[in-house]
Amino acid sequence: MRTPEAASQHQPPEQTPEQTPSRITAEQRRLQIREDSIERQRESHDRTPDENRWAQKYVTRAENNAAYELTTRALRGTLGLRVAATLTRPDLLGIPRELVEKRKIPKEIYPLEGILVDPGNIPEGFAETIGLIDLSKFHGDPSGRLEHLGSLESIAKLKEFFCPLIPFASEQTRFYTVPENESLDPALTGIIIHFREDPTNDRNQPGLRKMILSHFTSGYAAYRKTLHERTNYGQEENTLTDIEIELTLLIGRLDKDWKTHKDQLIEETQKLLSKCYRCLENAQVPMKKEAHGLLQAAATLRDKRDRINVSAAMSKITAAKSRLESRFQTMRKTGSFNEDDYMNFRKSLLRQEKLFNRYLEHLSSAYTNLKRFEHFFDSSEEPDINLVRQLEKQLKIDPHGALPKITLRPFVTFKTLFSKAYSEFQDALANGSREVAFAAIESLQEVSRLYTINTTFERMKVLLAHSRPGVQHMTQLVSDAHQALQGREESMLYEDLFTSLDKTISLLTGALAEAQDDKISTDMAEEIGELLDRTPVEATLSDFMSSK
Repeated sequence: MRTPEAASQHQPPEQTPEQTPSRITAEQRRLQIREDSIERQRESHDRTPDENRWAQKYVTRAENNAAYELTTRALRGTLGLRVAATLTRPDLLGIPRELVEKRKIPKEIYPLEGILVDPGNIPEGFAETIGLIDLSKFHGDPSGRLEHLGSLESIAKLKEFFCPLIPFASEQTRFYTVPENESLDPALTGIIIHFREDPTNDRNQPGLRKMILSHFTSGYAAYRKTLHERTNYGQEENTLTDIEIELTLLIGRLDKDWKTHKDQLIEETQKLLSKCYRCLENAQVPMKKEAHGLLQAAATLRDKRDRINVSAAMSKITAAKSRLESRFQTMRKTGSFNEDDYMNFRKSLLRQEKLFNRYLEHLSSAYTNLKRFEHFFDSSEEPDINLVRQLEKQLKIDPHGALPKITLRPFVTFKTLFSKAYSEFQDALANGSREVAFAAIESLQEVSRLYTINTTFERMKVLLAHSRPGVQHMTQLVSDAHQALQGREESMLYEDLFTSLDKTISLLTGALAEAQDDKISTDMAEEIGELLDRTPVEATLSDFMSSK
């Protein structure tokens, strides 16, 4: 049963006699689909015809505002409430009644079971990544996509996905990673989920505030996000500082020279304020939108009676400055969060790279070491298990257990390929099969080459996001990728990918050779970025594994 608040605010629009069901607009159709999905979820809690079952188990804001406010304050920042703030609406947030009655607020977990998901809040790209929907099957059919996402099966899978998530870093609850979990597709292991507060929120609003969900299929992509944020905050800070300085100087001049230079100041003030508020006209953040409105109103220098009133205009300008200062305060807080994220991702990526490098150091000599034991395969006798274990120990492909510590994509994809090839190698040793053993080592070497190229490409993308790197530096990285392609055996397994990479590296070399000076221009950076994106190594390998 819907609460009175929910019924009044979210019921589908009434149809007029002229507006038959066949004539409802696409937007009305989508609203109806969303409401129907929520109602089905509510009813799915019922094992009997009793429609009030969900309402009996959960308390809403409309029923007990005090409990609602207490719970949302206590749980703000936890995974459960972040999921709720992303996928449901404030009026639909249900607090387990038993917790309210016992006055016991959970400190770590908000139960996902009772969340009534609004399918319109599910990002479609995220839904496709985690396997809820194949968007290609609903091309040009937004209502069909929404209906599919709003099905009980999709909602159940969605909640199942969130349950095992773990924080990316300690004491940080904006980023989460997907750990290895038997209930989830292994291809999801290592992807990153990000929750951020909707910038259009009123930060003075109590209770549940809307959040935005995004995801990254690579730790490098999440790291680049922090670099872009750094740049964006720097640009916004410069813009707002310029505006604030102009407004401060203008207020001083109006206060000092209004009586003696009135006509001149009217024209100057209108031009200056027009320039200032136009810098804010596309703002989405409430504080900047309010500052835009105040400056636009002040630019006329007129009051409500349409009289020139410099005092009223100065009050509006001062209020606009106050809004911008509030925005600065918010930026400082958010910027500090971003710096934490930057350091966490940088540290994690460096750690994962070093673990992989440790593994590759031992892999590089494995093929040579294996040849020393060719006599082992010449025997017609059944391989001795103790000898097999001795061989595995001497070959030392992963003596320090580096691979189990790999938890982040894209490293997880290569870890899976390495583990598969190494398992085949161990089986070959146990069976005394020389051909299979050497083929498995060859496969390990092939994957290590692809890993090296992928890592080099990712470093190039990070450089482009971080700054305008020198041509010489980028040329050296392209050379490193080219070197990883050399000296390999012909690969039937990954030959198409190697061929594509060879072409991409040639194009990168040609593009860099055309540089006019040592610094990469904006146009060249875009061209290089497009070339790097054209052959996604890890994504291609992930698709390859999924097809097997």
